[in-house]
Amino acid sequence: MAMAALNHVEYEILVVSVFDEPVTLSSETVLDAAGNELMWIDGAALAAGTQTLYAEAPSPIVPASAAVSVDLT
Repeated sequence: MAMAALNHVEYEILVVSVFDEPVTLSSETVLDAAGNELMWIDGAALAAGTQTLYAEAPSPIVPASAAVSVDLT
């Protein structure tokens, strides 16, 4: 019996803001090396996957001069 190969890729993106005001992420697009779209996320799914680094509170908002982690699965 042949077994199919399963691939699972998880992306963790560090978003850093250099602005002195909060920035709201509206969507994230993951591209391959050739520029083809692999994944696109927005809305509630983006907010749920975006967390501040220390408080780990889900939010699509990057605080002023701060960083957030965006987990894409």
